[in-house]
Amino acid sequence: NLYEYYMMSLDMQKIQELPKIVLMYFMYQNNLDYERTAFLYYYILQHKEEYSELYDSYRPRIERFVIDQIQKGRINRYLAGLYQEVLTPGIVTEQTAPSLARLLFAHQVTVEDARLRKIIVYQPGNLQPAVYHIQDRRAWIVLYGNDNIIVFEDAYGNRFMKTVDYTLEKLLMSGKYIRILAHYVKDSHGLDVYLCEEDRYEGDISPDSVERYKRLIASTHCAMSVKSRAYMNLLQYYYSADDAQGMEEYLKRLPMEELSAEERAQVVRFMVMSGKNQMAYECFTTYGSYFADVKILLRFVDEMVPQMDYQEDAVLLAVASHVFKKGKYSGILLLYLARHFKGMTKDMRDIWKMTASYEDARYELSERMLVQMLYSGAFIGEKMEIFRYYVSMGAKQEIEAAVLAQCAYEFFVKEKLTEAFVFQEIYRVYSRGDEVQGISKLAFLKYYAENQEEMPAEAKYVAQGFLKEMLDKKIYLNCFREYKEFSHIWEEMRDRTVIEYRSISGGRPRIHYVMLHDNGDADEYVSRYMQEVYPGVYSVDFVLFFGECLQYYIMEENEDGEQLTESGSIQKSDSVGGQPGSKFEMINDMAISKSMQDYDTLDHLLEEYCGREYLNEQLFVLK
Repeated sequence: NLYEYYMMSLDMQKIQELPKIVLMYFMYQNNLDYERTAFLYYYILQHKEEYSELYDSYRPRIERFVIDQIQKGRINRYLAGLYQEVLTPGIVTEQTAPSLARLLFAHQVTVEDARLRKIIVYQPGNLQPAVYHIQDRRAWIVLYGNDNIIVFEDAYGNRFMKTVDYTLEKLLMSGKYIRILAHYVKDSHGLDVYLCEEDRYEGDISPDSVERYKRLIASTHCAMSVKSRAYMNLLQYYYSADDAQGMEEYLKRLPMEELSAEERAQVVRFMVMSGKNQMAYECFTTYGSYFADVKILLRFVDEMVPQMDYQEDAVLLAVASHVFKKGKYSGILLLYLARHFKGMTKDMRDIWKMTASYEDARYELSERMLVQMLYSGAFIGEKMEIFRYYVSMGAKQEIEAAVLAQCAYEFFVKEKLTEAFVFQEIYRVYSRGDEVQGISKLAFLKYYAENQEEMPAEAKYVAQGFLKEMLDKKIYLNCFREYKEFSHIWEEMRDRTVIEYRSISGGRPRIHYVMLHDNGDADEYVSRYMQEVYPGVYSVDFVLFFGECLQYYIMEENEDGEQLTESGSIQKSDSVGGQPGSKFEMINDMAISKSMQDYDTLDHLLEEYCGREYLNEQLFVLK
């Protein structure tokens, strides 16, 4: 009829007034299509104040029309206006919710290029893109959230993103209805993904959310980033609800290899807090424990160590040491580490400091540290403190001897400062009849030669025995001269001038020397290998008289040839000290008298020397 033709002739893109007679006609009957009906009803809503009586009559029709169009999933600008005005929570039912799940997120896209045929929407976390067809340069698309990627395609399959001019229009405000319709919608993957993302900002987890997480986990179109978030939310729900069965089910189903470090930390937290320590142990076996919260790891160690009866376990030990390095510990953890930890010496030292109340375990740790330092050469400032503790608790003889030898080596060969306790302990070890290594004896003699005021009276007999042993081996060192109270030692050393040498490159040292006499004459250069006192320390001795000067240089021989390492000269002084009267001293005094032109003294000394030689030959005859 005339009114219907009138409505069909209108340009619905333009704003225009409708005659009241037309509004009254369609109040009783309406055969218009849904688009023009939506245009008409939207006009009524916009003018309901002006046509209040007509609006009251139209209201039931409009509500039925809105429900029908929602169920059919239709949308345009005027329908959107109707939905926004008419929609109430009561309209959201099991029948309307599936369509509303799309309509509430609908956007109209208008493109400038008429050659474009399709729009492809990629939703973050959704592996299945949505495809929409463009008609008359327009399309209605569904966008869940603001991070979607929109791609345009032409008739030849070419795709475009940034080069397309288009407008995007959202007409419905969806916020207050989303949670209502989510209860009814079970098959909208896009909505599930969107709501899972939104749940990050929510507090409590509802039963509806639990079902949604399960759907996402089971879906083949869901990205792992979303699935992992669903897993985390599910575990939190089961933990809060104290649902051990549900917790265990999804802990077993978790794809741990696809989780991030932060997500694994959350999973481990749920495992430990719910008593699933064996699951946490298997996780640490595969991925380590660096990612987990230290407090959770400490609780794990405190529960697992007693369960394993404090037996050594590589995984548990790694977790415990990680916790300790992070500054957290408990009595159980310290005891376990003291018994079994093997690592860097400084880390063992830190554990040792904290285990004063666990004597047995601390003793074992002390022993491991000392042995490790013996083999590795590592040094820590508390080495002597640890050694003293170990000795006080009853050191094993072979380990104590080895540590003393190492300390002695550092002092004698490397010339490093060493505590007096080392040399006191060498004396105690020797006094109780245990074997003392040669380097320890050499260091003992050198230390007390330099610090005679510290030597106990009873230790002098030990020093005398060590000195005799060295001289029997033809080992001569300058420090031996300091033991003047031992006359036989002094007599052995008084005539000797000793050159000591410490190897630089580890090669064998050879000394080249020439004797310069006081009259200016010089002998030819002579060379010989120096005697090894101990690996790295060498010596050579000479007999020099007054006025003689020995010039020398030392070459070290190794695989690359010879290297000059040291040179110098030695001149005999006019005094040798000690008891006068020896043949060496008489010859030395004669050289001094000759140099000073004191011929009377020279004649007297020469006569005395010859007399002694004659008596020695007459009184002491070798048979």
